[in-house]
Amino acid sequence: LVRDGDTGKPVPFIVFPWIARILQDVLPENLDHLPYSLAVLSTLKKSGKTSLNGAIAAYLLFERGPAGSEHYVFANSQDQSVGRVFAMVKYAAERNQRMREACESIQGTSIRLRNGTFIAAQAAVNANVAGANPFASYYTELWGYVHENELRTWDEMTPPPTVVNSIRVVDTYAGYEGESTLLNGIEDRLRAGRRLYQDGYTLPAEYLPLAEAQI
Repeated sequence: LVRDGDTGKPVPFIVFPWIARILQDVLPENLDHLPYSLAVLSTLKKSGKTSLNGAIAAYLLFERGPAGSEHYVFANSQDQSVGRVFAMVKYAAERNQRMREACESIQGTSIRLRNGTFIAAQAAVNANVAGANPFASYYTELWGYVHENELRTWDEMTPPPTVVNSIRVVDTYAGYEGESTLLNGIEDRLRAGRRLYQDGYTLPAEYLPLAEAQI
């Protein structure tokens, strides 16, 4: 559930068909493994990308994460970290009975499940994540990751080979060339046609009509 922007009431989170198709590819239900270790949700401002990141976080936290798994939410500041992706997960957990019953505690910056799994919100610029073994980490507005500590956090949260299906999920708009070496590096590899994964990834042709149907 998400908060309706007009009424303030909880409503189901509904996605466009083309987004649903992408989610099926990135988070396939019929596979025991996740095919990608990085998902970048990059669309226009105010298009729902942060809500989508929050929905993915809630799904991975409550449905796909193994017992005792670690989940982290990062943003440019502590307020952003708590107030965006994490806030959506917390809002849903407080209002969904099954999710609420799975929780041991729901606090201002963290949620802990009864099976030992937890999600914590931190500011990337001052995060202390040395020794973390993340199953999933979530980032808002990667274009703003320009400080050394933010880049170190990104490096520290590289999906560890010892954690099966570990993934990073990013929501961001494109930003400006030269603003973030981190985001620009990902974008440059895509523009140059370099594959970010061994098996590569080609946008299915059927995405286009699904997207055009919403215009």
